[in-house]
Amino acid sequence: LMMPVPYGVLVGDTVTETMGITRSQPPESLTMGGDQEPAPEGVWAPVYDVEDYLRYPDILQLGELVVITEKLHGGNARYVWAHDRLWAGSRTTWKKPDPENFVWKAAYADPRIEAFCREYPGVVLYGEILGIQDLKYGFTKGKVGFRAFDVLDGSGFWPVARFVERLPTDLRVPILCDAGKWDPVLLSLADGLSTLMSNEPVRKDTIREGIVIKPVVERTDLAIGRVQLKRVSDQYMESH
Repeated sequence: LMMPVPYGVLVGDTVTETMGITRSQPPESLTMGGDQEPAPEGVWAPVYDVEDYLRYPDILQLGELVVITEKLHGGNARYVWAHDRLWAGSRTTWKKPDPENFVWKAAYADPRIEAFCREYPGVVLYGEILGIQDLKYGFTKGKVGFRAFDVLDGSGFWPVARFVERLPTDLRVPILCDAGKWDPVLLSLADGLSTLMSNEPVRKDTIREGIVIKPVVERTDLAIGRVQLKRVSDQYMESH
């Protein structure tokens, strides 16, 4: 896509605001619908985004300690205990309690979600709902699962060490590299069999969608804000 450059813009300038460019927000599918409700008052729960490594290959510093997790394919969800009740939302909206809605179905299926949120009121639990996309991870016939990938409180996102300590292994995304020194060769971890399907043969529906890379020590960068990057598997892109 080529567009005329606004008057006075120099090479390297950011033109997002000048040209009125916004991030595309595709509508949720019917399986992810449901009645919306206003966000819980007083809760900070921003929309969760992870930039692509291919767009920002120089953000990660060679040799810095990173944690690499499997990028699971499903639906983005967030949960928080506030005002004496559990709140559940998709990536961009909060949903009224509904056993047929994918975020609430996951909460009803795994009571540990509510238990965690009750233990840490006002703290937002972010994760992926499994079983609603082409990679099912063994969830079929309307069943769904949940794996957490981040936790946010009033001070910011939890450090990796605290996240791992407070959440059981089977409630969080699989860790593929724990505190390893960053080297682009680690991008090869994006390909292969999903950790959740390790007992299955390699098929179109058992491969990894990719990986997410984040520094052990939380930091920000002017280009993307919080530093964490995703790399979608070549195998997944070729087969889907």
